[in-house]
Amino acid sequence: MKSNESLIKSYESTLSPISQAVLESGLRESLRLQELFESLRPAMEQALQRLRWVANLAMQAVEEEKAITAFQNSHLWPTPSMSRPLMNKIVRLHSEGKSQIIPTVVARYYKKNDYATLKRAVAKWESNPYFLPSMQIFKDALEAHINGMYTLTIPALLPHIEGIAREIVEQYGLSLLEPRIEGGAKTYPSTAFGHVVAGAFTFNESVAVRGLSRYLEGIMYLHLGRGFEKLPEFSKRKSKINRHAILHGVQSDYASYMNSLRVFLALDVLSLLPPREES
Repeated sequence: MKSNESLIKSYESTLSPISQAVLESGLRESLRLQELFESLRPAMEQALQRLRWVANLAMQAVEEEKAITAFQNSHLWPTPSMSRPLMNKIVRLHSEGKSQIIPTVVARYYKKNDYATLKRAVAKWESNPYFLPSMQIFKDALEAHINGMYTLTIPALLPHIEGIAREIVEQYGLSLLEPRIEGGAKTYPSTAFGHVVAGAFTFNESVAVRGLSRYLEGIMYLHLGRGFEKLPEFSKRKSKINRHAILHGVQSDYASYMNSLRVFLALDVLSLLPPREES
């Protein structure tokens, strides 16, 4: 303010009264605009922050979709027991057109060091009250999985995905809500993921939940129709396992290391849902 007034005075001796008035008016208007801008600065900064937040959400949605697609093409999804470097590697392999080796990469990850990562994942389930009543089944299934008895692990674990999700849905008072329907599939996990902690996941967890939900609704829990007319599509590819087809005894060619691992990985994502008293 003082510097501008000094500037006005320095020109007084050389400018006519009219010119002085015009100059002074212009400078004072400039100062008024500057003060107005300063008063608006907090609101403008807040608006910019909100725009950045929206842009970050959009970028995250794009990154999530890329990660989900990278796993989905191999009928897989991220889980809490997967490391971020492994997830990044799978996304990179997919972008390089090497999706065919992704199942092998995941298989080696969970076999490494005598199945150490898978053992840790199952051990963590003991602290989850939804998993605790069935822990002996999970431990027996883990032992069978390690010993290659996949005909036992898959039918033993499949019912517990829906069973645990049903308990969560009931404890949260969501029983009257219709589960999400996609491709004719109705699943308790869809309801649990969609209503219990929607929006409360980290990036990795969100990718895991969305990826698993697509597999559950599109493959694992897909309704086969009254006459099992959709069964042929599960007979052609062993990477597709269907709860109804297996437990009703119409899909018998399901036993493989990756299918057994897929059921463990589905339960691992389900373990993300917290007990109601802690949410």
